Amino acid sequence: MGEHRLCKPGVRGSNPLDSTKLQGAKVVRAEAITLEDMEKRVQRFSIPNRADEIAYGEACLNGMFSAFPMISVGDKDAACRAFVKKLTHNYGKRGQGVKETENEKQRRLYIERQHRVGKLAEFVAYRTLKDVFVKLTPPDLRIYQSKQKSFDWDMKCKPYNFAVKGCDHAGQWPISWMFQHRDSEGYGCDTHIFKRTPTANEYVVFVVMDMENLTGRIAALVPLEVMLDADVFEPPISKSLINYKVVIYWDTLIAKKLAPTQSKRIKWIVDAVGEKNGKEG
Repeated sequence: MGEHRLCKPGVRGSNPLDSTKLQGAKVVRAEAITLEDMEKRVQRFSIPNRADEIAYGEACLNGMFSAFPMISVGDKDAACRAFVKKLTHNYGKRGQGVKETENEKQRRLYIERQHRVGKLAEFVAYRTLKDVFVKLTPPDLRIYQSKQKSFDWDMKCKPYNFAVKGCDHAGQWPISWMFQHRDSEGYGCDTHIFKRTPTANEYVVFVVMDMENLTGRIAALVPLEVMLDADVFEPPISKSLINYKVVIYWDTLIAKKLAPTQSKRIKWIVDAVGEKNGKEG
C-alpha cells in the first residue's frame, strides 16, 4: 500500500455557520440530492444553509446509497447511557468538592452524547452483521482507565475485524465520522487504523444514527486498505480538534464511490445481509 495523506487541502475547516454564507442560501431537499451534488460539494465545499445539512442528514439516514436496513437499538440505550456516565466520570474526574462550571457541564453533556451515539452505532453495526459473521463479538461495555483506553477493533470474527464509527444525522456538523490519528495528552489514537499495514479482511463501518427514535443504519462499509488509499481524510471543522483528529465526510465517500451500492468489494456482505432480511420479512 502506498503512502496516504491524512488531510487534503480545502476549506472545510472554516466555520460552517458563518453568517456571511447564509444570505440568499438555497435550501436542498433530501429527495433532490444527486451524485452530481455530492461531487460538487467535494470539489468546492461550503455550507450555505443549515437546512442543507438537515436534508443531507435525512438522505443518509433514509438509506441513500446504502442498501443496509434500518436497525432499532432502543433496548440498548439504558446500558449505553450507564456506560457513558461511567466513562466520562472515569476520564474527567475532578477534585472532591470542586463545583462544575456551566461551560464544563455543557462540554461534558456534549461528550456524553457523542460517546452514546458511538456506542449505539456499534449495536447497529453488530445487529446488521451478526447473522453474516456468526461469531461476531458484541460491543464492549467495559470501562478502561484514562490512559489505557482501548483503540482495538470494535468487533471481531476471525479473520475479519471491524472498526465502527457513528454520527448523529441531526448533529451540528455535516454528516461525517471522526478518527483520532494522533495521540492527545497520552490518551492514544486509532492505532489499528493508522499505525500498521492493513489486511484484506479489515473494514470500517460508518453508521448514521437517528437519536430521537434510537434507530440507525450502516451508511457505508469500506475495506480499510481501500479507505486509506482513497484520499478521503479531511481536517475537522472545529479548529480545536485539528491537531489530532481527521474526518471523513459522507459526500466524500459517495463521490469516491465507496458507498455500499457503489462498491464491488463489499457486494457479498450487502447481498448476505439482504438475503437474511428477506427471509425474516
